[in-house]
Amino acid sequence: MHTVDNSMAVTIRLGLKAEDAIMGVETRIGLAVAAIPGISTVSVTRRSHSGDMPELLQASMSATNASAAFRDAVGEELAHLHASSDDAGKARALAALALVISNVEDGWLVPSELLAMAPQLLDLMQNPSLLHSRKNALALLAGLITVDEATWRCLVAESDALVPLLVNLLEDQVQQAQRSALGWDVGLAVNLVTVMTAAAQGGQAGAHAVLHASGLQAVLSACLAAPDQLQLQEAAADALCQLASYDSCRTTMLEQGVVEVLAALLPSPNVETRVRCLLCLGMLLPSSPPAQLQLARQPCAVRALMANLQSADVDGDCKGLSRELLTLLTSSEASKQAVAASLRAAVAAV
Repeated sequence: MHTVDNSMAVTIRLGLKAEDAIMGVETRIGLAVAAIPGISTVSVTRRSHSGDMPELLQASMSATNASAAFRDAVGEELAHLHASSDDAGKARALAALALVISNVEDGWLVPSELLAMAPQLLDLMQNPSLLHSRKNALALLAGLITVDEATWRCLVAESDALVPLLVNLLEDQVQQAQRSALGWDVGLAVNLVTVMTAAAQGGQAGAHAVLHASGLQAVLSACLAAPDQLQLQEAAADALCQLASYDSCRTTMLEQGVVEVLAALLPSPNVETRVRCLLCLGMLLPSSPPAQLQLARQPCAVRALMANLQSADVDGDCKGLSRELLTLLTSSEASKQAVAASLRAAVAAV
C-alpha cells in the first residue's frame, strides 16, 4: 500500500511529473507513459537498423503503436478509477490519467469514455472529503479542455457548468485563507486558477466566461490573500496574461484593479511570474495613459523594473520587457515625473 500524503495531488503548474503526483503511479503506468513522450523523439531522417523499411513508414508505425499505448493506458486507469472506493485509489487513477492526457500527440483521438467522464470530474472536485482526488480531477479537466475542443465547447463556451463552479470554489478558498493561513488548500487554489486559464486559453468565449463569473476578482483576491505563495502567484500571473491577450477583456481588467496586483507581483523571485506580469502589462498599458500613470506611481514596481535592467542575473526576456515598459512610462511628462518620484521613494525606503 502506498503512503498517502500531499504529494498525491497532481500540481498542474509543475508539468504533471509522475514523481510530483504520487508514489507508485510511475510504476503502475510507467511503460505506457514512457512510450508516449518517447515517440516525439522519433526521427524520420534516421535509418532503421532493422532493414530497409522506409523511414516515414517506420515513424508511422511507431506513432500507431504509441497511440495504441495511449488508449490502453487510458482504459487501464479508467478501470482503476471505477474500481476505487477511497480517496487514495481515485487520486492515483486520476493522477495517472492526467499524466497520460498531458502527452497526447496531434492526430490522436481522446477515448470517448474519458471525455464522458467530465460530469463525474465536476462532482469529484466539489467533494471536500476527497482531499487529493479533487485536485487531480482538476488536473485532468485542465488537460481535457486543452486537448479536446468539443469538451472545451461543452463545458466552457456553451454552458456554465465549469467556470462558475471554479470561481465559487476559489472564492471559498480565499475566504478560508483570510480567516486562517492554515485553513485553506493552496494546491487546490493553484489548480482552480490553472483550469480557469485553460478555459480562457480555449478561445475568447472562455475568457469572457471567466470575467462574467467574477473569475478575475477571485484570482486577484487569491493573490492578495497569499503574498508568500509563489506557485499561486505564478498561476495567477499566467491567468491574467491569458485574459489580457484578448483585446475585449482589457478594459474590464483595468477597471477591476489588475494593475495594482501586477505591480505587487513584479518583484517576485519567480522568473516565470515576472515575465508573465511584464507581458500582461505590455498588453494592457499602451492604450491606457491612466494605467501607465497608475503603474508609474508604484515604487515597488518601478524599482523592480530598474532592477531587471541593472542585474546581471536577469534573463533577456525580463530585461527587454522591462526596458519597453520604462520607455512607455516615461513617454508622457506626467508619468515620467511619477517614475522619478517612485524611484526617490524606493531609494528612501532602503
